[in-house]
Amino acid sequence: MLLHNLTRFLVSRDIAVSYENYARQTEALRFIDDIGFFADHLGHHASPLARHRPTTCRLKEVHHQRSYEWIDGTFLPWFSNCANRPIGALAQLRVCLTEIFNNIRDHSSIEVGSIFAQWYPNKEELRLSVGDFGRGIPKNVWEVDPSLTPSQAIIRAFEPGFSTRGNPRNRGAGLGYLRDFVTEQMGGNLTLYSGGAAVYAGPSTQVTAVNVNLGNSGYTGTLVDINVPTVRIESVAPEAEDNIW
Repeated sequence: MLLHNLTRFLVSRDIAVSYENYARQTEALRFIDDIGFFADHLGHHASPLARHRPTTCRLKEVHHQRSYEWIDGTFLPWFSNCANRPIGALAQLRVCLTEIFNNIRDHSSIEVGSIFAQWYPNKEELRLSVGDFGRGIPKNVWEVDPSLTPSQAIIRAFEPGFSTRGNPRNRGAGLGYLRDFVTEQMGGNLTLYSGGAAVYAGPSTQVTAVNVNLGNSGYTGTLVDINVPTVRIESVAPEAEDNIW
């Protein structure tokens, strides 16, 4: 995901990007070829043996205006099939993804997010990676409090009620909602990388800084990596309540 976004970032600034030795048949290269990385950046797969893996939802750039279409038309049907859960039982997951794209719209200078998802059937776990190549969370927070370190700025952005925008509507709800959904409702964890810093939140843990060597140091965008077990997702869709007149 980071390599994809970094490539898009450089190309958008008219910087030529080339790849070498990408046709070698290593497991890592086969994987990124199968999910569509080379097809996107080179116009063709690195290997004629490249194939779609049913447990992966192809790496995709999604504009905010098309995000609802992608979520409803691509992601939810794919995950419903993988996890054997009805689409009607995935409403909270839909809201979670919608909130991620709303944050990209609100806090990135570019309203495009790159997203990749993988289902681990043996673990019954979903992994989502969503990133943009905007200006990054710390730069936004520094407009309010320039005294913070990059990791402190990201942690501040998770605080209820905090906003870098003048409009008080939904102030501070985005990242806070995302953290609560992933860690409390789903029992999962998330790691957020932005502006050379990284923070982590898991079940019963606060948002804390992690080793910046794990982050996207020097990369201006934001990447959120989410892992959620799916045992809490009901195997049947909730029934609609009857109207009472």
